[in-house]
Amino acid sequence: MKIRKILSALLFAAVLVCALCACSNSNGFSGGEVLSDGYKRSDDVSKTYNFNDGAEDLPSAYNSYANLITGYELKLFRALAADSSEPFAFSPACNALDLSLIANGAKGDTLSEIMLALGTDLSLENLNACSSYFKSRLEAVSKIGENKTDELSGKKLSEGSAAKIDFDSALLFNSRTDVRTAFLQSNADFYGDDIVRFDFSNENAVSSLSALFGGNSAANKTALDKASSLVSESSVGFSDLWLNPYAADDIYEGKFADKTAEFMKSDESFIQSSTARGIIKYTAKNPLKLVLIMPNEDIEFESYAKTFDSVEYMKLLDSFSVTSRASASVPQFEIPAFDEPFAMSGVMKKSGLYTLFSDSTDFGSLAHSSELVLGEMYELRQGFCLNRDGIFTSAEKPSESSVSQPRENPADSGSGKAEELVFDRPFIFMVIDNESNIPVYMGVCSKI
Repeated sequence: MKIRKILSALLFAAVLVCALCACSNSNGFSGGEVLSDGYKRSDDVSKTYNFNDGAEDLPSAYNSYANLITGYELKLFRALAADSSEPFAFSPACNALDLSLIANGAKGDTLSEIMLALGTDLSLENLNACSSYFKSRLEAVSKIGENKTDELSGKKLSEGSAAKIDFDSALLFNSRTDVRTAFLQSNADFYGDDIVRFDFSNENAVSSLSALFGGNSAANKTALDKASSLVSESSVGFSDLWLNPYAADDIYEGKFADKTAEFMKSDESFIQSSTARGIIKYTAKNPLKLVLIMPNEDIEFESYAKTFDSVEYMKLLDSFSVTSRASASVPQFEIPAFDEPFAMSGVMKKSGLYTLFSDSTDFGSLAHSSELVLGEMYELRQGFCLNRDGIFTSAEKPSESSVSQPRENPADSGSGKAEELVFDRPFIFMVIDNESNIPVYMGVCSKI
């Protein structure tokens, strides 16, 4: 009898361990806390416009979406530029996507304020479809062909590829909040964020957040206000090599604002407006291109950055011509990742979201609670590196130079005299989507 009791106890313990393992999650939260795990994306591509599922046509409102979202993102940039005298890099696309998801939970004046900030010409349905297409296409294109094998060499075609884009976002609810099913399904259909409900006062909460973001140490310093009921956190990581790489003899030592810097010289696509000049340089695999913009010498950089809007941005892009070239010298530089989350509420308030973070908001479509308050929207800033290899967020930067071949000279295929352009003073850098021209990442290089 005693042996049976012992065996029964051991069996119960084993079952309990298995049950606990089944309920635990590799990100540090239990299965019951990650609410988004219970919802799957609709397979109706005509609704979701998800590129991974075979979406081929653009959403009908995509051009309008691109223009309006770009306008919102440049408002964020101007607000940051006005507040910062140091180099910085951030992802306006992360913030715009997070805000678009939150719009699905807003009602009344709160929804109106969000839609006014993002673009009054968009319906919520259009906002969701366009956000889904934009995000899924960016993440999917670099992965196309990654599992294919070359018939001659037998090697995977993706071997040695440095290309990637990964958005990583989470919406965090305090444990008191009952999240609505319709909101969770909208997230699954269009955004794919982690939706997590847990007790903000739990001593293990912040370390679980770090695990949720792949061990990102900055997430481990998230300030979770115990009185708050809602927080968002996001980041984007990307990397890619140049379509036309630099050769060893393209690199030379020069001066950037009286500091010694290593410059890279190449012929690139030239763009200009009446107040600035710049270049466009293409990456190898991601659907991204780098845009560098430097105001004319008679214009103060601070003044230009604080007024850099959609009109100026489109003037620059519209000036693009396949025959217009620049012999461009660009400094290699790196802006380090932030070691703690960056609170975006301040610049968002300056960009038209005046009451979003107040207790007067209405998130009636998000949760059953009438007291839901958005405490903060954080970005885990991943830093930025531009060098002879390509462009990278800091964590994705290769440890050694991979330049092994001379670049092609694009000027040979075009007509027209190349402009001379040396980026030896502060400039704006942008990593933008090839298709829509929506900025994915941007910032200011003012020091080397």
